[in-house]
Amino acid sequence: MRTQKVEHLKINGGRYYYRRRVPKKHQKTLGIENWNHPCGKVTYQQAVVLVTEWARKHDALIAALDNPETALQVRQETEADMMEPLVTGLVKAQKAGTLPSSFDPLDAARAGYEAVSTNQTFDDQDRLARYRAILDSSFGPHVC
Repeated sequence: MRTQKVEHLKINGGRYYYRRRVPKKHQKTLGIENWNHPCGKVTYQQAVVLVTEWARKHDALIAALDNPETALQVRQETEADMMEPLVTGLVKAQKAGTLPSSFDPLDAARAGYEAVSTNQTFDDQDRLARYRAILDSSFGPHVC
């Protein structure tokens, strides 16, 4: 009996995984280089179903990211998600009084803005996403 290879289905140590490279042009937008999802303790047939669903979902996402407006929205969400733990830690430290008395959130936002503005490696989309993330993290509803 001939078996057909299932794209993106990998086996490692007897476990099944979905592994797929994010297209280079969308890596910055998504903030990752690869999708790597364990299928869990499942049979081969169940792994095929899972991997096929994930591949369909990621194919749709890749197609959607070809639209610049969608890509910008996803990029902003990615930047905000990456900054959220940092901002949460900062807010907790501020409430606990463990930040230096000289710390000023507005100065921190200005410094972030200046760093983004002067970084030559950022393109316009990078800058816009980072500016919006600074705005959300510095002046969002979580800031008292």
